[in-house]
Amino acid sequence: MKKNTLSKGLVAAWLIATVMAFTACSSEDSTMEYIQAEASAEVVTKAAAASNPYSIVLKAFSNNKDITTKGDVDSVTLFVFDENYDYVETRTIDKATVLNRRTISIQANGTDSITVVAWAGLTNKKEEVSSLNQNSILSDLRVQLKQNNGQVTSPSDLFHGQITIGRPSATRTENVQTLAIERKVAELSLTTTGIAKKFGNTNGDFYYKIKTATSAINHDGTFAGKEVEYIVPATANKAGNLVAANIAILPSDDITIELYKNDVLVLSSKKLRNSQELSLNASELFNITFDACKYRLDLIVAAWGQTIHAVNVA
Repeated sequence: MKKNTLSKGLVAAWLIATVMAFTACSSEDSTMEYIQAEASAEVVTKAAAASNPYSIVLKAFSNNKDITTKGDVDSVTLFVFDENYDYVETRTIDKATVLNRRTISIQANGTDSITVVAWAGLTNKKEEVSSLNQNSILSDLRVQLKQNNGQVTSPSDLFHGQITIGRPSATRTENVQTLAIERKVAELSLTTTGIAKKFGNTNGDFYYKIKTATSAINHDGTFAGKEVEYIVPATANKAGNLVAANIAILPSDDITIELYKNDVLVLSSKKLRNSQELSLNASELFNITFDACKYRLDLIVAAWGQTIHAVNVA
């Protein structure tokens, strides 16, 4: 009887051990399957996120006012760089997309984030843009005014903006980023009174020479370059005053304006009775009137779309 009881006890113990071992193995297998499923789901999620396009909408500003729907901006050129600031691609966006604030999708496969530099108003006749290739980086991008022997052409109505955005986890409206582009040029209007009184007539070849140290714009919108000159022809009106067509100019902290007659210097903004450094800001119109007899100037500044206001020049 004892042997039978012992045998039954051993069998029972063996059965319990076997069941527990099986249960443990099943538990481990289930745990591994769960981990593998989680890992697979994460891979799928990351793969799906990596295929989500970057989304931006362009908005144009002048003097910090939204002018997107006014039509000042024609086509926009987008320069795209990856998270290492290596060049990826260039895109051209039409005027209708800007006016209607349509969403722009950028795929840029293989990137986790991108930096987009936007330029509007670029023309082949007035500006030179850096030629970019697969070896180019963000800092290589620059817009330079075309020039000849130190004389530059007047820039187009340029707008610039830059943004860095990460790859969105999902395609949603809230993931659309706004890329603001700001006007980067100033406008200059020049008039000189008292010409007929000073010279007895208005005969001769008159022109203004504008000297400035700004001739380029870097990728981040900062101004750069070396000293250059703009030449602005002037003609006499019936009142005996010299007038010239308005000219767009890159902003500068210090410009010099000179008037010449038959290539001989008549006056300079640096040698007047109320001489001072002239600085031009983007998105503003500067009306400068010289008095050839009194050797002084008057300055009126008007923001684009704003009421003209006088600036006292001592």
